[in-house]
Amino acid sequence: MAAGGGLWNRRSEAGGRPPTRFLITLGAFGGASIIDSFLAVTDTEVSPQVGATLNVFPRNEVVASLDHPFRGVNRTAAPFFGETYVGNQGAFIDAHHGNMLVATQTGTSVNHTLGQQRSITGNGAWNGRTLQEAVSIHHGEGFPLPNVTMGALGFREDGADDSVPAWARAHSISDPQRWPLSLDGLHGIDDAPTRDVLEIARSVRDQSLDPHTRFTRTFLLSERLEAWKRMRGEDVPRLENAGLLEKLNFGLDDPSLPPFDPADRAALDAAFGHLTVDPLQMQAAMAYLLIKNGLSVAVTLSPTWNVETNPDATGEEHRIINTPLSFDYSHTQHRHTQTMMWRRMLNTLDPLIALLRGAQHPEAPGESLFDHTVIYVATDFGRTKNRPEGSLGFGTGHGLNNGNLLLSGNLLAGGTLLGGVDPSTALTYGYDPLSGAPMPGTEMPERVMYSGILQALDVDRSGSGLPAVPAMLPA
Repeated sequence: MAAGGGLWNRRSEAGGRPPTRFLITLGAFGGASIIDSFLAVTDTEVSPQVGATLNVFPRNEVVASLDHPFRGVNRTAAPFFGETYVGNQGAFIDAHHGNMLVATQTGTSVNHTLGQQRSITGNGAWNGRTLQEAVSIHHGEGFPLPNVTMGALGFREDGADDSVPAWARAHSISDPQRWPLSLDGLHGIDDAPTRDVLEIARSVRDQSLDPHTRFTRTFLLSERLEAWKRMRGEDVPRLENAGLLEKLNFGLDDPSLPPFDPADRAALDAAFGHLTVDPLQMQAAMAYLLIKNGLSVAVTLSPTWNVETNPDATGEEHRIINTPLSFDYSHTQHRHTQTMMWRRMLNTLDPLIALLRGAQHPEAPGESLFDHTVIYVATDFGRTKNRPEGSLGFGTGHGLNNGNLLLSGNLLAGGTLLGGVDPSTALTYGYDPLSGAPMPGTEMPERVMYSGILQALDVDRSGSGLPAVPAMLPA
């Protein structure tokens, strides 16, 4: 499928500029564990005494291959909420191992908000600037909404760098299903005036009414007010003229609204099975449409605290699609929660990757959007590694030791594991950021992951003091 034109046309004047690169951050809310996903430890690697009190898996539940360094957990979480959830990590690895990079990391906070925020700032590695802000500054100038977040809690917050321009800070979308209505001043309003009348009203507001209000006089020097004026005066008309309501409105079907693009409707319907009821699939669909239509360069999504259900579930479909507290329900049932939530994350990633693969990058003929995208599966922290002796239904606490999953078509050293796991403790260890050589007994700080992602996205880091991480890049 070819990527849409529209707003991409404004970049044609930047001749010779490398193709725009994109960051999609998928927040694994609540503590996704790397040893319960892609770096599993088996019971055959430790003594029975150690294995009885450590989070290790039966060898027949771990999928490994000589073709890649990853170990997926294929287990059944049953009974769980009265339903059976079968892990799918092996199938995901089989499909995407060549585009996967797993790197170990030890965080600095077991508080949800702080841990999530530090996962996107590298623990304040660049004056508190988020990854999304850095990518937006480098790649997003001229994009109407360069930095969009649909994430929760700390994944939703701006960074602490005051030098970040207002236009590069996150634009928050609470409901991707209804948000497209905000992109047009007339559609969806009963008895709306004509477009000409609307433009006259806007002109009176901007030139005669607003300048004399007490609010405007009070906040005359506000950077945010200026950003709002710019968005209202420049971006909104551009969005309306580009017809983005019909390009982004995948969720609302009403005769008063312009029809959603039929090609995108077919693609989304083929990709996502529960687009009308699953908030995470809605976020993923919007992330794809924002990038494809030239609106954004950095998009963030994540599940939330909330239990999510599928009211239309029939047969073997699951009624509960998101646990209460997402990954943090691991406090109650660690393995079942990790199985169910990793399944949810990967079932969202897989169709999103397929959509990006199928869309040509408008600035790079013959190359896909996925070729120029980094997907970062971020999380707040890891989980504790021990369990009551022999228990399969144990709970875990928050732990600093963990790792992260990255995916890209061409921007990362695909099929790579950076670091490793000590089987005797199930704790991850670090690596040499230059060569990628494993370094047992060391830990990787958050700033290494942060810097490596920015390098992969070709972000100018001059003056940042960030370390070089060539181990993450293609050879």
